[in-house]
Amino acid sequence: ICFPHIHTYAIVSDPRMGQLVETVYQKTKNFERLSFFYLITGNVEKLRKMLKIAEMRGDIMGRFQNALFLGDVEERVNILEEAGQYSLGFLAAQSHDLGERAEQLREKLPIPDSPPSTLPSARAFLPPTPILMDGNWPHLTISKSYFPTSEEPSTLIEGAGMEALEGDTVIVTGGGGWEEDLDVPVVDEGGGAIDEELSQIVGTEGDTNEGGGWEMGDELDIPIETGAGVSDAMPKESFFVAPTPGKSPGERWCTQSLLPADHIAAGKFDSAMQLLKSQVGIVNFAPLRPYFLAVAMSAFSCLSVLPPLPPLSFPIERTSQATSSGKALPSVPFSLSPLVERLKVAYRATTEGKFGDAKTHFLSIMHTIPLLVVETKQEVNEVKELLGICREYVTGLRMEAVRKELKDKDPARQAELAAYFTHCNLQPAHLLLSLRSAMMCSYKIKNLSSAAGFARRMLELNPKPEVVAQARKVLQVADQSPGDAFTLNYDERNPFVVCNVSFTPIYRGSPLVRCAFCAASFLPTSKGQMCPTCDVAEIGVEGVSGLTISSVQLRG
Repeated sequence: ICFPHIHTYAIVSDPRMGQLVETVYQKTKNFERLSFFYLITGNVEKLRKMLKIAEMRGDIMGRFQNALFLGDVEERVNILEEAGQYSLGFLAAQSHDLGERAEQLREKLPIPDSPPSTLPSARAFLPPTPILMDGNWPHLTISKSYFPTSEEPSTLIEGAGMEALEGDTVIVTGGGGWEEDLDVPVVDEGGGAIDEELSQIVGTEGDTNEGGGWEMGDELDIPIETGAGVSDAMPKESFFVAPTPGKSPGERWCTQSLLPADHIAAGKFDSAMQLLKSQVGIVNFAPLRPYFLAVAMSAFSCLSVLPPLPPLSFPIERTSQATSSGKALPSVPFSLSPLVERLKVAYRATTEGKFGDAKTHFLSIMHTIPLLVVETKQEVNEVKELLGICREYVTGLRMEAVRKELKDKDPARQAELAAYFTHCNLQPAHLLLSLRSAMMCSYKIKNLSSAAGFARRMLELNPKPEVVAQARKVLQVADQSPGDAFTLNYDERNPFVVCNVSFTPIYRGSPLVRCAFCAASFLPTSKGQMCPTCDVAEIGVEGVSGLTISSVQLRG
């Protein structure tokens, strides 16, 4: 019988299946799950038997775990003493008011005169008393759906009562409330097995009872040709022991890699989100949902077989350095080259004045970057440069959107935002367009000195002749009537960065905080808020390790 499959079926089906789960755990010698099963079902008597089985097997961790489940403080102290953990044993005994044992362990401490002291808040660590003591757990009464899910057993199987599992030598039959029970063998106080199955379960050999009443010590002299084939026909084991299941591809990927994309491909979204939070401070995963699903769905390929059977699933793994080092890791659908092509599309939308589309493209690139996997340090640096470009453009486009919302309400504020846009790190063509926009805004409100400054910066970029002519006209008017009609919060000669919340300058030397992911700048008052630039990370998070998208970063 495939015992793990029976266990899975029993867990999600009828509540009477608790005893079947117990039988499966006993047959497969899964002692840890068996102990936990007895704990949740409140079977203290069998839990004590599991403690003695762990002692016979020499499993010190199993003994300690069962002692914790039972609340047996003296046994825990004895185990710690046997393991040489005298300090822990002393603290356990002292915390649970075992004065005599505490004094005995105190003498074994390296410095008996200065033993470790317990905390004032220390209290006894005891499990709660079981309320329900039964091998079968209660289930909630729910109405069955018309379409059974993967967790609901098929009605065909339920009707059969599991009376015939074809192809197996052991038949499991229903009925009778599952009255047949396979008890855990009991161990007597002397340490011997008093149940015949104990030697089979724990693997002990020998017989404590010295018999001889049958007088079968003499061997029969059987010719070789007569007994040929007899030993081959005899079974070597009394029952089949299921092999230990190996690791799934997803488990191997999570063990071998700390890259978020590999954990997502394995379906471990929780661990991937923890990695992203500890590495780049991402706390809002809603914008990343489609990218998570794309990575998870691209990690496996399914092959359809016969109609009644489920499809076969095969992992799709990347090669190159990962395979040569003995680590098979999943294939990721995102790479650097498509992001560069998407950046060109965003540039084109910016040039055409489609700021909404351009911002969408830049944000899409930013949200894909944490899920990239690259091979070399050069590619890591290129990805970080790409992230910086997207940050600068998103910041400028956000300011431009706010400026257009103001319309004619606050001309001075419009001029400030247009001036700040020119200090974003843009491509020369886009910088020229932003300078021209800022020059026109300042000229309209009679801030001629500021307009002249933008005109000079435009001429340094060698624009088209018609743009050069317009800039020179502004310079000529500014020379005739210098000065600004409005005082702006802007000084082009003093280096600054723009706060991405208030859209005000933060001049060099002033305190600021940054987004842990995109490194956008903010005033200290914005610490702890969600970054409005990347829309995924927290502002001012400390202790993050940084963007991790390559195994070379982990080795370095």
